[in-house]
Amino acid sequence: MGLFGLFKKSKEEKLNYIRILFELANIDNSFTLDEIETISYQALKLKLKKSDVLKLRYENNNEFIVPKDETKKRELLSDMVYLMMVDKFLDEREYAFCIKIMKKLGFPKVMLDNLIEKYINMFTQSGEIDPIISLLLRSQHEILKEKIYNQ
Repeated sequence: MGLFGLFKKSKEEKLNYIRILFELANIDNSFTLDEIETISYQALKLKLKKSDVLKLRYENNNEFIVPKDETKKRELLSDMVYLMMVDKFLDEREYAFCIKIMKKLGFPKVMLDNLIEKYINMFTQSGEIDPIISLLLRSQHEILKEKIYNQ
């Protein structure tokens, strides 16, 4: 593989990363401003062209390339959970999608649940959500775990 192939693969991996985030954000058929800002930030961090990212927004491609690097896998899962939580609501479809991708990444379900708890704690401690919303999110999380895990 030539040097150009390495750059192309790297760009494809970056676009795939954003594709997964778009798929997650769109799974409930609505994009919130927080979700758009989160995906835009990730695309900026990956130094992707705006035109490439906009194409992904409307692309309907469910084939995802799983990162090979453990650090990138963990970053992807963490970014997915953050994106799922950024609207301060746990949607069953988003949760199930995260489990699907998590399995492809080779991680146990408990890792997803630990990240959800981490973000609930982070949002509560930063004052983004009040303790009552925190309790509701935790309750919602327990209901989803029971429902999804028992399927």
